[in-house]
Formats: sequence, structure tokens, C-alpha cells
Amino acid sequence: MPTIQIVTDSTCNLPSGFWQDYAVPRIPIAVQYNGHSFREGVDLDLAHFYRVMESGLIPQTSQPAPADFAEAYQRLASKGPLLAITLSSGLSGTFQSAQLARTEVPDVDVTVWDSASISAGLGFQVWEAVEMAGAGADLSAILDRLQWRREHTALVLTPATLKYLQASGRVGRLQGALGTMFDLKPLIVVQSGLLQAGERVRTRRKALARLVTWAEEQVGVDRPVWAAVIHARATDEARMLLREVQAHFQCERSFTAELPASLTVHGGPGIIGVIVSPARP
Repeated sequence: MPTIQIVTDSTCNLPSGFWQDYAVPRIPIAVQYNGHSFREGVDLDLAHFYRVMESGLIPQTSQPAPADFAEAYQRLASKGPLLAITLSSGLSGTFQSAQLARTEVPDVDVTVWDSASISAGLGFQVWEAVEMAGAGADLSAILDRLQWRREHTALVLTPATLKYLQASGRVGRLQGALGTMFDLKPLIVVQSGLLQAGERVRTRRKALARLVTWAEEQVGVDRPVWAAVIHARATDEARMLLREVQAHFQCERSFTAELPASLTVHGGPGIIGVIVSPARP
């Protein structure tokens, strides 16, 4: 039986070794600024992108064209059925593009899955699917496991500033104004594929500590987990936070990852988050 081939998008965060071991295509999100459009992972210069953000300009993003997915589908079609796993449809039109691409290659067997997550939350599902496919699992078994992981992944973030989330419209302006007024540090959680404003904490230090305890409340500490600390230009804090995560949880897999530009646009430099999911049902 042909092995199921996995496709994802450029918002997917996983350790660098994963991408070296597995040839999983990442369809690029477009990032636009200064009148130009750049494809993440193709012709986007990350250092220049951060200089643009530091100048006060907030770039824009747009989902991949269906043709970008269709090209990958066509290229992989001879290897077996395809499973495209995208970031949350509630936060991007990427899932819709992946779906529309199926009509451009009607002879290719493609299933499109909405991860309802971002970054390493999406990454955990991609990793699971790749390993299961490699072990010979059929599509039904893989989708059942992805459904379980989607429902059992805790993802919480805290931004350094609210202006990027306000500009993106991802979190209501009222919550942002309150957080700024009292110098509170909000927690942002991903629930049902959407960003939801959570509790507010007085200081950055307390917010970082709360990321870990919030994840602990959702997942527990009595079984092995997969864990990730994601960030945008907060490397030292991410390393410290990963040590805290590893001290709290039985980490079977754990890593830090810098957010792709397409997500940093909305969260801003300094955003940092914790993602934890049980290693298995």
C-alpha cells in the first residue's frame, strides 16, 4: 500500500532535525511590506523583516494561492495519497486554499485537515501524521489520532506588546486597551482554532511563569508529553522557559522554535508561548 504523503504550510514549527529527516513540503505564506510580497521560506529575508518591524511598519500576510498547493499535490501524486495539514481555518484562509487546490488536480487523492492550531501545535499534528504514515497507518487511523491531538493540545502565549494583535484584529481592541491601561500582561490561548483573551498578569516574569502552570492545569503532569516553547526574538527567555517546562512535565519530546514571520506579524517581537500535548492517548 502506498505511503500517505504529508503536506503543510510555512507556519508549522518543528525542530530543524525533523525537516532534515522528512521531506515534507511547506507551502509558503506571503508576507507583504514596502509594496513587495515575499514568500516565507523562499525569498523572505528574516533579518530585513525584523528591521522593517522595528521601524514601526506592520507588514501584512496573505494565504497561499490554491495553485501553490496544487503544484505540491501534483508533484507528490505518484507517491501515494496526500494529506494536507494546515494552520487553523479560524485564523487564516490557508485551509480554504488547500481545499480549493483539490479542484485544480481532480485526479489526485487529497484530504485536507484543519489543525485548528498554529506553530508547534500544528507541528505536533504534522509530526504525528508523518510517523504514523511511515509506519503504514491508513488515512482513517491518522485522522482519528489527529482529532485526538487537536483536542488535547494546550497552547498559551503572552505578547510583549498588544499593538500587533490589536492591528491584526485577532484580539478585541477593548481587551487590548485594558491591558495597556493597567500595564497588565495578557495570556492569549488558542481554543477551537481561535485566539481567545485569557487572564491578565501583573508582570512579564509572572506571565512567563503562568504559561507553564496554565499548561499544567490543562494537561496534567502524570504522563509523558510533547512540549514546545515558541517565541519571536525572545531566545534567552525561551531557553529559560523550556527548562521550566522540562522541570514541570515528563517531556518525551521538547524543543524551542522561533515563530515564522507570518505569525510574528500578528504577535510581534517578544511574543512567547508554551505548547503541551500528551505523548499518546
